[in-house]
Amino acid sequence: MLKLFFHRDSWVARASEWVGVALWSAVLLRSAARHWSLVECAVVISFLLGYVVVRWCAWRRWHPEQTAQRLWQCDIGLESHFRKVAIPARYLLAGSAFWILGNGANFWLLPATAIFATIIYVNMTLLLLRHRDHSTTPINCFSVRAPTPIACTELTHPHERAANA
Repeated sequence: MLKLFFHRDSWVARASEWVGVALWSAVLLRSAARHWSLVECAVVISFLLGYVVVRWCAWRRWHPEQTAQRLWQCDIGLESHFRKVAIPARYLLAGSAFWILGNGANFWLLPATAIFATIIYVNMTLLLLRHRDHSTTPINCFSVRAPTPIACTELTHPHERAANA
């Protein structure tokens, strides 16, 4: 049952994202008639920017060199983390739009924006560490769960393949 709601490829999570996008377009259309204060505009913009950043991180392929040699169908490394983190973002998007359309109050966005800020901080820290990492160890070398056991020495890193070619 949890897989239905919280798996990154769940239709419920995807549907909540589409519902959230549709409801947020209604919120933004309704806000054109109602004038928001500068603080409300800043909170809404930071919330939507946070959502866009989280979705961009989940959408982008962070290990394109591993796609060709992928031995099993699953996300690896940062891609897996970013896609898992996008699940709460989908529910926050839909929940906040429901709240604003139902109540008209934007204070729900403050904790949601704080959650997005925390997620973005962790994502950017991981991207910084990825950028600074110059190890030749293959991605997910110590956590490989393939149908047949594969030793880390059998996998080659893209830098090693380029040097040997």
